[in-house]
Amino acid sequence: MSTGGTVTTVSGSGGCCYAIYCPSGDTMVTTCPTGASCYEYTACGCNQVLCMAGSGSGGMGGASSSGTPDGGTLDSAPHDMATDVRAAQGGDTGGTEARDAFAAEAAQVIGIPIYVDPSASPSTWAQVTGAAPTVALLVANPDSGPGVSVQVSYTQAITAAHAVGQIVVGYVHTSYGARNIAQVEADVDAWYSFYPMIDGIFSDETSTDDGTIALYYQPLFQYVKSKTGGQRLVVINPGTMIDESFMAVADIVVTFEDTYAHYTDGSYPVNPLWMAGYSRWRFWHLVLSATTAADMQNAISIARQRNVGYVYVTDQPPTTAYSQIVNGVYWQTEIVVTAAP
Repeated sequence: MSTGGTVTTVSGSGGCCYAIYCPSGDTMVTTCPTGASCYEYTACGCNQVLCMAGSGSGGMGGASSSGTPDGGTLDSAPHDMATDVRAAQGGDTGGTEARDAFAAEAAQVIGIPIYVDPSASPSTWAQVTGAAPTVALLVANPDSGPGVSVQVSYTQAITAAHAVGQIVVGYVHTSYGARNIAQVEADVDAWYSFYPMIDGIFSDETSTDDGTIALYYQPLFQYVKSKTGGQRLVVINPGTMIDESFMAVADIVVTFEDTYAHYTDGSYPVNPLWMAGYSRWRFWHLVLSATTAADMQNAISIARQRNVGYVYVTDQPPTTAYSQIVNGVYWQTEIVVTAAP
């Protein structure tokens, strides 16, 4: 690839443009025509990447046959890439070096669906943003989606998260592919209308039936990637292991969302062989009802062994797992254990 101010575009199959990554030490700036999709992963239509020359050696992350990242390098970490792009768009071509150095060393970071109104519990949001950079990814959910109008408290919360290098994606639900896709797209529109700085979409209740990809999740993926304004990260949540074909319609996949008991009783399948070809930053595990600190630490260790970069472990049951964020010694321990190299 070329650097030092040259725009580079790579075309893939099916009219899609595959991503190019900047060499280590360079800063990525996306520049696309109006209405085109610019993001570090698969983008149909156009994907142009401008690398501002730095101290890199000239290497770049790879792309698998599906056009998705498989390098496992720093540049393929969505939370790292999105914040670098945001900084560059704001004129900070130097990047955020302290966060970059942390990400280079961290084996995992915390991603939290935070279903708490920031106006009702500002301390909860302050707790989570105060734990950056270990807490790197948040899901905002005003009302099982974006709600009916913009809320100043969410605008302020998202801005505060961005200020410490976190990314925030907006919640929508697909009812396992049964919800009318036009309604889901309307929610996506609302997120980018109410909160133009949003970093992407978290698609909950994702089907595991690969027959839904072509008719539902691929069009939804492309719809999010076509948005203008903020970033266009696509996170899907089937909550369990999926077929590899789903990796082409998501940047991050939640491949476990269940209790600690089910995480450790042998019922969760071992990693399929294809997972080894993807960066850990493509996977996220949410482990609930881990009632002791020892359970929490064991769950984080298991996630790391399973090549999972994003993790959140809570002592709360499924009913309150995201409305009551863990705190105290449990929380402080989780931060330390997750951040360990």
